[in-house]
Amino acid sequence: MKKSSIKDKLNAYALKKYNAPKEHLWVKNPSYYVFRRNDNDKWFGLVMTFPRKNLKIGDDTPVDILTFKVPNQTAFDALTHQVGFFPGYPNTGHGHWVSVLLDGTVGLREIYKCLDESYKITAPKIIKK
Repeated sequence: MKKSSIKDKLNAYALKKYNAPKEHLWVKNPSYYVFRRNDNDKWFGLVMTFPRKNLKIGDDTPVDILTFKVPNQTAFDALTHQVGFFPGYPNTGHGHWVSVLLDGTVGLREIYKCLDESYKITAPKIIKK
């Protein structure tokens, strides 16, 4: 029996907790997908697989990442100074997004917390209040 990867566990978590199945949007990049809120269609997570060199942490070895939204510059700065976290890749240009490695560098509970926070931040304005 195949051991579940962190990415598999993250997919199951998003589906169970938020009823957010992975949604593949790009024909050119079939391994990329998003988690989208059901109430406003905003993304709260983007999962990608690409070479580690894209994050300037290695060679062409593929790595999975989750890109998620954070509430402000303070949270962005705090996270991106921790091992396994990087400024959002690709640079979204909209708000504060951070990427986290899904290779075991960061614990699964911490990754879930990041996804949970991103879900809250992307809520409709009425729900946020």
